[in-house]
Amino acid sequence: MTLSTEDRICAQAKLLGASTVGIASAEPVEDFPRLLEWLRKGNAQNMHYMSEITRVEKRCEPKKLWPEVESILCVSFSYKPLKGAHPSKAKFGRYAWGEDYHVFVKKRLLQLLTWIQEHIDPECKGRVFVDTAPVLERSLARQAGVGWIGKNTCLISQGHGSYLYLGEIFLSIKLRESQHVSDHCGSCTACLDACPTDAFEKPYELTTEKCISYQTLENRRESIPDFMKHHTEQWVAGCDICQEVCPWNHKALVSQLPEIQAKDFVSLDSKQLMALDAQGFNHYFSGTSLERTGLSKLQDNAAHAASDSRSEPKKKSTVKRRASKPI
Repeated sequence: MTLSTEDRICAQAKLLGASTVGIASAEPVEDFPRLLEWLRKGNAQNMHYMSEITRVEKRCEPKKLWPEVESILCVSFSYKPLKGAHPSKAKFGRYAWGEDYHVFVKKRLLQLLTWIQEHIDPECKGRVFVDTAPVLERSLARQAGVGWIGKNTCLISQGHGSYLYLGEIFLSIKLRESQHVSDHCGSCTACLDACPTDAFEKPYELTTEKCISYQTLENRRESIPDFMKHHTEQWVAGCDICQEVCPWNHKALVSQLPEIQAKDFVSLDSKQLMALDAQGFNHYFSGTSLERTGLSKLQDNAAHAASDSRSEPKKKSTVKRRASKPI
């Protein structure tokens, strides 16, 4: 049986380490109205690159980002580690444990683009993006059948959970679109109930200001706000709480990517982080995703984490955890 062009491309992507692969249209993105509502509520906060008008337009219409695009290949790479326990009380988001995903995911996608040009269409042109361009990655991945967007706003795959790096190849050739994947969150609200800062006002809606990941990673101009102090549960860079409790991550396959192997910095505690100088920071964080976060911000976060460790544990919510019943 002869494989279709689309199946051949997806098979090659998996040979290059991809977890899930799909193809989306280059037409205006379906979820764009949700982005506008998110911006209207002020959720861009200090992420000005999210609200700048020309970037907003490019997120809506892929052809405004690259006029030659006809199809968008959406690819995910799992970073679920074999051993997920945090080595230190100072916790780092698992996405950052290994090498900088912007670099190694892009490298793999460039290899895939070269393969397409050599084996599918030598006239095909393409552009590769990994979390650095104005692309609605999760929305496109949902359209491409890579997964569904869960109640915690993460993209979730039935086989690989939500510990996923996302990347795209904009292609100048027309390919058949993949089928959407239905939402399998069911009645489960584990992610919503577990958030210590109540960042989810309702399912599928995250309030950026209350998000630990935003405050410890993207809000590099300011310190963690007073209302969140003693509620960050010692996360110093990122936060995985809403993913840790997700049943789909409990049953997800472990990643086989060698680049995700944890670096030495994951064992540092808050005091050690606060004692780092520039040389020490470069030693531990050079070549990782946290290099861009910077020493000053990490040390500020570490100071709050140390304060958390000395404070009384947060009083548990009076809202009972509802049964986890994904479907």
